[in-house]
Amino acid sequence: MTEPSRLLLEQNVLRRKLASLLQDLDLARIPCDGVGLARLEFIMANPIRSHPLALLCSERVSDPQVRQRIAALRRGYSQPQDY
Repeated sequence: MTEPSRLLLEQNVLRRKLASLLQDLDLARIPCDGVGLARLEFIMANPIRSHPLALLCSERVSDPQVRQRIAALRRGYSQPQDY
């Protein structure tokens, strides 16, 4: 059996992805090689193809081309939140 002190820990990389800011304070005490925060709006943006706030408040988007793309996504829905 290998002695724990002889294990090559540098071969293993432990990184954590968190979805809650409250978790990071507790998990920061656990040794690891990095912590990333996965923000929910960015997780959601991939399948819905837009930031949720841009869908709901497209009039606040300054780029006309981006506003057109958002309008195309929302087309057919009576309310932005229905998309």
